[in-house]
Amino acid sequence: MNELNEAAAMQVVLPAAERADDGIVVELRAAELTPAIDAAMQARYGNIHSTFAHLRIYGGLSEVTHTCVVRRQDHVLAAFLLSRKGSAVHVVNEGMAIDEEDAERLAGHVFSAWPDVHAIILHAVQSGVLTLRRPLQQHACTANIVLPLPATADEYVGSLGKNMRRNLRRYMDKLKREHPSFSVDIAEKDAASEEDMQAIIDLNRARIAGKNIRYALDEEVDKVIALVRECGMVLVMRIDGKVAGGSIGYFAGGNYFFKVISHDPRYNEYSAGILCCYLTICECIARGCKEYNFMWNEYEYKFALGAHSRSLHHLVLYRSRLHLLLHPRLALGNAAAAWRHRALSLFDRADKGENLGRGERIAMRILDAMRQAKRRLGGLGRTRG
Repeated sequence: MNELNEAAAMQVVLPAAERADDGIVVELRAAELTPAIDAAMQARYGNIHSTFAHLRIYGGLSEVTHTCVVRRQDHVLAAFLLSRKGSAVHVVNEGMAIDEEDAERLAGHVFSAWPDVHAIILHAVQSGVLTLRRPLQQHACTANIVLPLPATADEYVGSLGKNMRRNLRRYMDKLKREHPSFSVDIAEKDAASEEDMQAIIDLNRARIAGKNIRYALDEEVDKVIALVRECGMVLVMRIDGKVAGGSIGYFAGGNYFFKVISHDPRYNEYSAGILCCYLTICECIARGCKEYNFMWNEYEYKFALGAHSRSLHHLVLYRSRLHLLLHPRLALGNAAAAWRHRALSLFDRADKGENLGRGERIAMRILDAMRQAKRRLGGLGRTRG
């Protein structure tokens, strides 16, 4: 969790001084979903969750009722896809960075244009907001694992730890020596083979099945393939002509977004999964990408490959203090979500053996006691039933 949330899991920030915006034009229009806006969002944010392709395939684009675009001359400073529902406006695009100026302009224009709107809701954004001239609530809701990419693969390898550098070289040499037929194929969009993508997903499914965990990707295989057709890249490692491993991901702006990686367990001794990830990173560097986004799950190998965690925040902007008080369900729901995320983070850190501060240890004991009490009450209820 970053510095915005170290002091508390939830911030409720009250107004600061208003600032002028010289030369800024804010355009609020009815659902103007043009290719120019999509291109501007990709250039400005470089996030797959702020692209028309992702929102069209995974849902959300059809909910857009208005667009809010902030420009200085021909340069787009911010772009928001809005869904107006009653007294609230939801920002549909996610993952983008938003600072105090972005938030002030969005809120000022929306609240001025629509007097009956009381709150603006943004989810999973990179928030740089500390204070505004109107009340807000924000809390960390998830995180991305991100790897900034240098200009060359050599620079990247040089940035890794000694053990990782040695292992990458050793396992790659061993794999090529013992399997001379080893090859790597890379394809984008329509050139990517659906058979290869299915093979990569099947290998990933088999690994998850071995852990007795439901394979969530089964529900979105068609969407993964469809998004590859729009903006994706597939890397395939082959041995004796068969898929030995591979990765599936997407480009947005100058960044790459990881979706699936897998390998045949027969090649575990070569750390084939790590090699596949490394080869994908090198390919992204060769294409001039600025960032490799591993997305959500905090697996250790991602950090070993140089990545770090970036918190994403849920953010609610209110018209006034009064309107915050007029929506207790929304405000209390945000507070509950904040503490739930904080509690899960504490349990996760404890499970990983991280050192917790004194206050965090006390909170852990309280949360654990509450969890145990809930389990006992649940068991009592089942016994009585």
